[in-house]
Amino acid sequence: MAKDERLYARPINADDFPYSNERHYPAFVYLIWWPTDNGIVAKAGISRTTRRWRHFLGRGGQLSGLWQAEQWNALESRLHGLLAEVGALAFDSRAEGLPLLGSVGGHTECYRLLSADAESHLSRIALEATHG
Repeated sequence: MAKDERLYARPINADDFPYSNERHYPAFVYLIWWPTDNGIVAKAGISRTTRRWRHFLGRGGQLSGLWQAEQWNALESRLHGLLAEVGALAFDSRAEGLPLLGSVGGHTECYRLLSADAESHLSRIALEATHG
């Protein structure tokens, strides 16, 4: 079966975007992670402004990938599938995710990676999202 190029994303540089939170761009798919005392927590999500992913950077998150893709919903689903292969859901409730995520939520999009090579898993996932 031929690879559907629309599913593969064009990586973009977060520094290319001004800090204006009001400007609406085509959908971004982001992969952000936080080092914690209990492994790495990684989150994949979608946003049409820079506000959401910049919020997570302001809370100590580190950007592992930022993409624009024609099939952005398929890309986000693929990222969640890849994260689920190497980790488990990080939070059981919104309240449990509040200290890390803040009031914007997204606890159902977070995975806890416990292995010693969690950072290399994130690098592989980001590469796979870009190149398939």
